[in-house]
Amino acid sequence: MDKSVMGVKSMGEFQKHGTKVIFLLVMICSLSLAGCGTGLGAKDLAGGVQVALHAMENTEFPGRLAVINQGDLWVLEGGREPLRLTGDGCSSSPAWSPDGQWLLFYKYDPAEKWSRNYSLWVARADGGGVFGMEPGGQVLNARWSPAANSIAYLTVKSGESVRSGEFKLADVGDKGPGEPLLLKEASEKIVNFCWVPAGDRLVYTTADENPNIKESPAIKVMPARGGEAETILALEPEFSPDAGHPPGISSYPGGLKFSPNGHDLIFFKYPSSASLTADGVSLYVTSIDGEAPRQLATMLAYPDWVDWYCYGDSVAYIEGSGREAQSNKRLSIMPVNRPDLAVTVTPEGYVDRDPAWSPEGAFIAVSRAKSAPEISQPEEWPSSAIWLAQPDGSGAKRISDGDGTPGYSDCHPWWAGSGRSLMWVRVQGEKASIWQSGADGENIGQIFDELDIPQGYYGAYKWDEVVAWYPGGFYHPLPFPGNQVRDVRSIGDSFILVEKGTSGDHDFYLDHPSFNGMKHIVYFIETAKFKEYKDGELVFTARGGSDTGNYQFPYLLTYNPNTEELIREEPFLPLNEQEDIAFGKDGWKQILTNIEIQESAVVFDFQAAPGEVLAGGSRLPYTTVRYNQQASDLVFSFLNVEPANSLKEKTIIESPGSQYVKEIRLEQLTGSPGDAQNPAQPPVVKISIVLTGTPLYKAEASFSKESIYAANSCTVRFQ
Repeated sequence: MDKSVMGVKSMGEFQKHGTKVIFLLVMICSLSLAGCGTGLGAKDLAGGVQVALHAMENTEFPGRLAVINQGDLWVLEGGREPLRLTGDGCSSSPAWSPDGQWLLFYKYDPAEKWSRNYSLWVARADGGGVFGMEPGGQVLNARWSPAANSIAYLTVKSGESVRSGEFKLADVGDKGPGEPLLLKEASEKIVNFCWVPAGDRLVYTTADENPNIKESPAIKVMPARGGEAETILALEPEFSPDAGHPPGISSYPGGLKFSPNGHDLIFFKYPSSASLTADGVSLYVTSIDGEAPRQLATMLAYPDWVDWYCYGDSVAYIEGSGREAQSNKRLSIMPVNRPDLAVTVTPEGYVDRDPAWSPEGAFIAVSRAKSAPEISQPEEWPSSAIWLAQPDGSGAKRISDGDGTPGYSDCHPWWAGSGRSLMWVRVQGEKASIWQSGADGENIGQIFDELDIPQGYYGAYKWDEVVAWYPGGFYHPLPFPGNQVRDVRSIGDSFILVEKGTSGDHDFYLDHPSFNGMKHIVYFIETAKFKEYKDGELVFTARGGSDTGNYQFPYLLTYNPNTEELIREEPFLPLNEQEDIAFGKDGWKQILTNIEIQESAVVFDFQAAPGEVLAGGSRLPYTTVRYNQQASDLVFSFLNVEPANSLKEKTIIESPGSQYVKEIRLEQLTGSPGDAQNPAQPPVVKISIVLTGTPLYKAEASFSKESIYAANSCTVRFQ
């Protein structure tokens, strides 16, 4: 591809001679939507033109891709002709709206592509129009709300290309962007911002543009549509400047990135020096509650080199100082509240970059190559390939089939198809392409072979300037952000079942051409998993839990698309159908007061331990169930429970002649206090129900209506 059309230097030339000034601008603008542009007006008539493009003919892939080819924005969808949305050769940094109907992107002046003078635009993804925003103005950064078609953005302060001017919000409707809402004046000195995952608030950082003014930088939160801001964290004077830095070098927070559960927040500590920033910054974690920041690592200031575990309690990042991506770059995984349990995954003699955690968190994909600290020319760098590793570092597996040619690079992996597919970018000299495979590395194939190569710096590239993926493949827009899609599957007669996953919650939506929109059929309160499609109905296994996590014994939910009814059934289970059944809730301490063997059931009664303060209503203790086939017994273990005095001396309770139960054996496992190294172990009552034959079973909970301090029961029934 002839890059001279766009006035772009070669990769090697740019990386070798890129200036410090450009790098400072890259670092300050290094949120995931960085890009470029200058605007022309209200509408771009080039939108929606279909022309020849070398996408792989009839290649199927999950979802949709927005790509930049020769400076133009295109939409790719498996098996369809590529759709060009712009035609002036100066588009960058596409980003999908939550519903997949719009694309945000930047435009730049082709004569000054690396000047970071951007204008802000949106385009209908179906080719229905391209619209300019902030006419005559420039933007520093812009981001879609995760929950609505609204864009928050920072304008550039007049006469400057680094510091922001005003902070604004614009809604995008059927007719394009509406009139922007002013959120904060330029006097607020906003440097950086991000959305809270729920989309109801914005978090931003402030710092004075004059490094000699010792005004403490801060992290603040405000309502999404404006209002009074609350300071989450006012960074103390010792945060800035760093020890050993020259006088006049201050620091400020940036690169904000929330955990999926919206609680923890990581950020970089940027020194106000391009040279110092280029060789590494400190990575910190705080919380939405303003916990004291804790330093996690030193790394390069690329937010894409940090990725959260799907449930938000661990973070993966590329650790290591030095501006070169080819040396001293290691993949580390750290539980944010247990830094002592951090592990380094990268093997000795190798470097990793571009971590991408799988949707369920079982694997991390990275771009891996041999370390090359002495090689400066890109064409001589060792080739890189896509690898998978488990979070503890075990089970490493090579996915892509790089040919070992120096300068050949597989990088920027991302998960698609709800974790069943991997996609990545391949760079060969001056050519970039997009590839895919199954999560097991099978069926590798090329999707697109004319991707622009974005700005690079010492082996690191901002691929979000030229490619963005959206789950896609639906009949109707998603009613929630695309990054919350956990699973998508085709079911029955043209039905599509979409699983939404946020933290530990799971919701299910059903899509069909005959619907007016996606239907929300199973709510998170059920804690459900899809089981099967049978006789025209969708069957889910569930265990409840509501907002308290008070899980119930597994039950079935059956949804009929014709009647739109969701029917609950509590079936008896074979003893060995589920290897591990758990229900109840670990919380307060309880006393097992009585055990009664009935004709076809066993009843356990519980009461709160003396002096225990109950909160959150009635609940059973956390309970696990195991079936020991060899001994023919069903073992119930009750956590944080002690037997009443009347049961302490009993180890065997004989059956009075039950049809299914021979006897019951009790075992008390005493607890132990915890310390800084070992967590506390609560007491456990272990009950073995010795059975006659192999009956089916289920467990039911019943709670006293008199008082939450009265007895609660767990009844195990057999048939």
